[in-house]
Amino acid sequence: MYSDAIMILSIIAVSISIALAIRYLIIGKKAYQINRLLLIVCAIALPIGSYLIIFQSTVLLTHIESMEFPSVVGVVVKSEIVGSERAFRPSVTYEYQIDSVKYSKTTSMQSPMFGNKRKQHDVARVTTELYHVGKEVEVLYNPDDPSEANLPHSLAWNVYGQIGFGAVLLMISIVGLLFPRKKSFL
Repeated sequence: MYSDAIMILSIIAVSISIALAIRYLIIGKKAYQINRLLLIVCAIALPIGSYLIIFQSTVLLTHIESMEFPSVVGVVVKSEIVGSERAFRPSVTYEYQIDSVKYSKTTSMQSPMFGNKRKQHDVARVTTELYHVGKEVEVLYNPDDPSEANLPHSLAWNVYGQIGFGAVLLMISIVGLLFPRKKSFL
């Protein structure tokens, strides 16, 4: 269901890219010369914007789909802060059992890997305290592949930010290519 939506988004992005390229090749050269700087900006922003929208939409749709998976009780077996001087993140390892088969997974709980290191460390500390060793947790698992599982959590805000940034880049490209200014001194 969600893979169909991703396929449709991909087809739309590729179609827009092809249509804009054809428009430039046919109309752009005959009617007027497009500003080179604008063309370069659009040529860079279009694929980056499309990629961000498609990739992060995949992350979002996968997250939504996984929230509908059946659940089982698991146990946290390891909870620590990992990283170096530049970045910190929580690492929570949990085990769960389905049909007498034991599985083990490690997650960072979708913690963003950017921001100042004190904030990263505070987020990692709070997460590892919340998911301490021995804590029973709800584990959502894929019934088709029980080794694919995650803990219920909210999606990191940076996924939404990247989708929004990708949309802005895509709109800049579309507007820049559909309504180019006449060639200036650049």
